[in-house]
Amino acid sequence: MRFTQSPQPLAPLAGQLEYTVEHDNTTPIDIRITRTTDEALLGAKRFVATDHAKFDIAPYLRPTIRFVPTTGRTGLYSAEDRVVTAMIEATAEENNGEISATRSEACTFLPCSTTVKDPTWLTTLPASRLIPEGAAEELTLLTFAPQTITVTTRSPRQTTTHRYPIDEAGIHLFRLDTRDFPDAEMLIVDGGACGRIVYSVCQSPADGVRVAWRSSAGSIEHYTFPVESSALFITEKQRVYGTDGHTALVRHERRRTLRSALETRAMLEALAEIAASPEVWLVGDEEYTPIDVAAAQHTVHRHGALSSIEIEIRPKHKTLFSWN
Repeated sequence: MRFTQSPQPLAPLAGQLEYTVEHDNTTPIDIRITRTTDEALLGAKRFVATDHAKFDIAPYLRPTIRFVPTTGRTGLYSAEDRVVTAMIEATAEENNGEISATRSEACTFLPCSTTVKDPTWLTTLPASRLIPEGAAEELTLLTFAPQTITVTTRSPRQTTTHRYPIDEAGIHLFRLDTRDFPDAEMLIVDGGACGRIVYSVCQSPADGVRVAWRSSAGSIEHYTFPVESSALFITEKQRVYGTDGHTALVRHERRRTLRSALETRAMLEALAEIAASPEVWLVGDEEYTPIDVAAAQHTVHRHGALSSIEIEIRPKHKTLFSWN
């Protein structure tokens, strides 16, 4: 028994991850999908009366991915919950009654939508960005060898350099907090072979709303919407009359419409992903609150070469009151 087809290492979980195993005889073939980090069983299949089995393991792996935004000071953080390394074991009964088994090589898969073959930042946002004073950002990078992230800060008085070594290849999370670099007007994050991301530090908008979301690149992106253009309050009442009189069950919801700054087409395409993202958060001071994007479509306002985009957000759950 042998594997004749397997996906490439670092293949995207958004696509199919097909394996094919072949056997010389027609017999039941049992498949076990195991996570290598803790040997947890993720799934199992049985193929009856066949000499080959072809199967897609992606649906078994996707539920294991966890995206939890990082908090804390500037530095490197673990990304082990955002990737999955799996191994496939196939067993079948031979004609003499013995059980034969074969195992695939352990393979790591990425929570993105496209194949990644080179060291890179996993991001959908442009490499040149704005970041408000006091805000933080999370960057995800894929490395194939040990390297060092270098943060260069520029202010009117001085230029400083800070280094953060990465000891091994793989996916890494780098949190950048502007509060660790007071007075900086520009932050340059150099990931070596991954490239550079340049931040211009701007004044925080008085009514700005910062949003984070899980992107198709396998990262958590951040953006500050400078304008809350409108707010909609929705109240639902269910009334019941009993021995104690009228009782009302009230559900309350506040919807907020956020408008971006005037941005380039590349930035608008990244922001448009928010509606399709499976996880979106409202960013506070060291706190991420899950929210829902109410509308499945966005309004784009065009102003020459630049445009802005509007999204409507609401709390994940309605506020519930029971009043007499």
